[in-house]
Amino acid sequence: MALTIDDVLIKIGIFRQYQWYLLSIIGYAILAVGALPVMIVTFITAEPEWKCVDGYMNNTVCRFNKSITLTSDDYKARCKMAREAWTFVDDFTSTVTEVRNV
Repeated sequence: MALTIDDVLIKIGIFRQYQWYLLSIIGYAILAVGALPVMIVTFITAEPEWKCVDGYMNNTVCRFNKSITLTSDDYKARCKMAREAWTFVDDFTSTVTEVRNV
């Protein structure tokens, strides 16, 4: 004799605490895996150090002789400069360094 779905549900019992526990664990796992592509952007948008381009160094446009780090007070100074006046220090690639001149 084959069991129907109704017969199986009667044998295993009603939806109780253990089933809620399993549903919660599986639901949170699916949520975490689904959110990973959205949250990964946080980890790949690192900003490397930047420096003035040789032609603009010690100029009124770019007055820094050293590399400027993320923790430096002058880090945001590049926002007021033309894009060709500064460059990133190393060959590190992230979404921040992918700047295209339009």
